Amino acid sequence: MITTTLNDSSQQSKVGYNYTSSYGNVSQVFEYDYGLLLVRTTQTDYLTDPAYTASSVHILDRPLQSRVYKGTATSGNLVARTDYAYDAPSGLISQSGALNHDDAGHDTTFLTRGNS
Repeated sequence: MITTTLNDSSQQSKVGYNYTSSYGNVSQVFEYDYGLLLVRTTQTDYLTDPAYTASSVHILDRPLQSRVYKGTATSGNLVARTDYAYDAPSGLISQSGALNHDDAGHDTTFLTRGNS
């Protein structure tokens, strides 16, 4: 928990974090106002597809969805949601011959790039 205290009024605000057990990504952020009331909770779900998380690829920090709630995630109102998608094969265009690029190993059929 990180606490901020104002010098002139001694009011405090806080920000707290929870992390995923598997890769240590931030899964929840709790934001408290200067009255120390919980005003916003952000939850993030991460990509767990083995095509990205395997030890040979090791892309562990790609969010799938982020949700922002007014107050708590369980009793608060959902105020924002963002969905993420990665490596959609229909959007890739082959451009061979780029300087220092491995065309043979990383052409448009190599789909575990982690690009959004």
